[in-house]
Amino acid sequence: MRYQWICVILSSLVSMGILVIVFGQQQVMKIMDKGQEKLEMYKQRVDNQYINVELIKMTMEKRLTQRSKELWDLEAVVAKLGPELEKKKTEIATCEKEKNKRTDDLTGIKKEQNEISASLNAASNAWNQEINMLKEQLTGYRSICDHVKNRPLALKLCGPKPSGKTTSMIQNKTP
Repeated sequence: MRYQWICVILSSLVSMGILVIVFGQQQVMKIMDKGQEKLEMYKQRVDNQYINVELIKMTMEKRLTQRSKELWDLEAVVAKLGPELEKKKTEIATCEKEKNKRTDDLTGIKKEQNEISASLNAASNAWNQEINMLKEQLTGYRSICDHVKNRPLALKLCGPKPSGKTTSMIQNKTP
């Protein structure tokens, strides 16, 4: 019987060892499955980031090529505009010189115009004084009216006879 007991104990120990190994393997498999899932998530994230990085890289490369092309086009335009700019600068300098010359001419003409206006005003004032004096002589009493007969037309043309002082003043003014 001993033999049987040893076999039973031994077989039960082996069975329990196998049972522990099986349960341990299941636990290890669960842990490995969880680790595998985490690795899959990390892999997916890395793949997504890699795809995003690749997309960004392609976009940046397109932009770089586009900007480089625009830069070359602008450099060509600048190269073309350089001589035109120099030409325009010389034209501007010429126009400035001509403007200054015409400004000087205009200043001289304005000065001459002011002198002419001043002399015309002086002459106009002299003529206006002469006209006023002649109007005064026409409307005033003249010394010849003393020798004209008293008729209505003569009285109308000569006007009323002023006092003695004004008559002598009018007589002195007549040439």
